[in-house]
Amino acid sequence: MNEHEREQAFLAQARRVLDASAAELDPATRTRLKAARAAALAARGPRLSWWLPIGGLATAAGAALLAWTLLLSPVQPAPGLEHLDLLTAADNLEFYSDLEFYTWLAEEADAG
Repeated sequence: MNEHEREQAFLAQARRVLDASAAELDPATRTRLKAARAAALAARGPRLSWWLPIGGLATAAGAALLAWTLLLSPVQPAPGLEHLDLLTAADNLEFYSDLEFYTWLAEEADAG
């Protein structure tokens, strides 16, 4: 039996004991307890339901600001990744080792 099951069993047993003890109360005591409960619920005042729209607006504003910042900020490439296309290319790497020769050859063809 895991912790959650033990807690549920405890709560069920506590509910049974409390229900049994409430059933043994005389009608006058039950009536006074119901009246006290109603008075306590009435005295607590309105719930803070106005916080829900304010929290929703604040969350939406924060999300909009975050999206605006992320979408409009310029993307800078990570440093040191200038030659990533060379490293990940499926081409023959010998071509890149002779790149200076091919550059010279192209310049000679243009000059001549």
